Amino acid sequence: MKALIIASGNSINQTSVVDYVSRNPSKDLAILVTDRSLAFVLSRGITPPKFPKFYTCIQENLITQAGEDLMPGFLYHNIIFKNAKNITLFYSQLLKENRVQIIHDLAFKAVKFNRCGKGPGAGPVIRTCGNNGVALLQIARRFLMFDKIGFIGLDLDESTSWISYAGTPIVDNMLKFSKAQIVEDFLEFNKSYYSLTRLGRLHGKGIKETIISEFLGK
Repeated sequence: MKALIIASGNSINQTSVVDYVSRNPSKDLAILVTDRSLAFVLSRGITPPKFPKFYTCIQENLITQAGEDLMPGFLYHNIIFKNAKNITLFYSQLLKENRVQIIHDLAFKAVKFNRCGKGPGAGPVIRTCGNNGVALLQIARRFLMFDKIGFIGLDLDESTSWISYAGTPIVDNMLKFSKAQIVEDFLEFNKSYYSLTRLGRLHGKGIKETIISEFLGK
């Protein structure tokens, strides 16, 4: 079965991938969407009734260093309320109990995972490389065991959450670790990921470039 990761980079708006997928529903294509893009994707017609295997992920508490709570902006939408019961939400051990309760109150099917390097936690161990898109790549490959995995929006060319770490832009660290993880996955599974755009910076070994129609085999 194929899986499509939809992250939050500019390529989700600058390509026709999301619209193409919306026009070509398939029960044989799993959809995995980052928390930031969930409402957007649902509003474009990519919904659980059309794609029964539908997943999202929260890897942290969604509170910025300045104290801004991002969860309402990500999750408090009518389109999410309508579809949450048919979406599996993976969340890391970093989420506080009150945040986990919100997930249950929204009626998501919740699955806890252990975000590697962030302390003890129950569930499968997932290396996120600091970003939600890669968390979904890892969940799709290592936990859900999908055979062919493509992605859009995993551009890693800007950051809206963290500016720098030890003098280095945090997105650069994410890019370095993400590329290393993808190479490790390729060596372990002998399977590439498929980038559905030439935009962004996530390219190289373990990644094949293609277009959405070829990825879907149409």
